[in-house]
Amino acid sequence: MAMNITADPRGQAGIVYADRLFDAARFLSAPDPAAALVTAMTAGEGLMEIMPHPAWNRDTARGAAEVALLTNPRLRAALDEWGSGECTTGK
Repeated sequence: MAMNITADPRGQAGIVYADRLFDAARFLSAPDPAAALVTAMTAGEGLMEIMPHPAWNRDTARGAAEVALLTNPRLRAALDEWGSGECTTGK
């Protein structure tokens, strides 16, 4: 898995940043948000970040939907499988 690290002119450790960013709220309109997020995550390679903002949402229902997506057991299982290098979901 590729990891981007910026160079630090002082010779200290660099900043790690993701190759791909996913705003979790953008998947809420899908018929199955967890499946849509898993498909997007497993479609590429490299370091990824899922950006959740459930407390920032000005709409309580949207915030609750984002929390439900992020705590979905299928999403966790896919992350565990993907992180193990044995992911077959979405491939």
